[in-house]
Amino acid sequence: MKKLFPNNRFNPVLRLYLPYWNFEKILDDTVRYCKEADIRDVLLFTDAQYLVWNQLSRSEIKTEAANLKSAVTRFRREGFNSVGINSSLAQPKSHADHRGHNDYDYWATTADGACDHRLPCLLDPKLDSFIDFFFGELAGTGADYVYIDDDLRYMLTGYANTIGCFCELHISEFSRYSGTEWSRETLLQATLERADVRQKWIAFLGQRLEEIATMIHSAVKRINPEMRVGLMVPCVNAAPLSGNHLTNIASGLCGNDKLLMRPCIGPYNDFERK
Repeated sequence: MKKLFPNNRFNPVLRLYLPYWNFEKILDDTVRYCKEADIRDVLLFTDAQYLVWNQLSRSEIKTEAANLKSAVTRFRREGFNSVGINSSLAQPKSHADHRGHNDYDYWATTADGACDHRLPCLLDPKLDSFIDFFFGELAGTGADYVYIDDDLRYMLTGYANTIGCFCELHISEFSRYSGTEWSRETLLQATLERADVRQKWIAFLGQRLEEIATMIHSAVKRINPEMRVGLMVPCVNAAPLSGNHLTNIASGLCGNDKLLMRPCIGPYNDFERK
């Protein structure tokens, strides 16, 4: 397995999206710019920068993957050191509703019962199939690595007293996991007032994150054993990652490979400095 970033030089990585509607021109511009700026490594966005969608449909995934594969081939031919892919799985973006675009039965739900239809419920069994297809297609591009951006976490944490997802599926599965029958209202009250329930709830949420990390790794390695899977960690203190599961998530993503992680380099805004 090749060394991604030489340790005898500064390695700036250009991160950008190559739009399908102007792919060839932007690719040409990128190659020229990188040569002029002595940049030898690029990180290419996919789903997170698709203008309106977070999760793509299968046909859109195939279009993105074909373009990424073409770009990887070009960068290799031009002598670039590495090409990575910047992907996300459950990160909210600008489009307000994915129903009719992605086929899920459950959606991310805040503690007040409101659904965010931009985000699938991470327990929805249909997400497993999406993960296997999506990351398998990304692996087929021949890129050196794929990052999960930003982290692998429950994105609604912090909104409306919410920790994790309060959809019907999560509540019923947690009732089975904990041996206690919960409603949305009783679970919310308990997670806010009882440390023992809160700890058990966080452990339950983290268990699923670890499963997803392993699924991503398996989907990638099934297609491209040489591709590495890494994790972006922007500000772990500002965005809870379900307790102490971060190291297990990172381990699940990288498997037996050397850990690949973009570390936190500071807060995104002054509010997070507290």
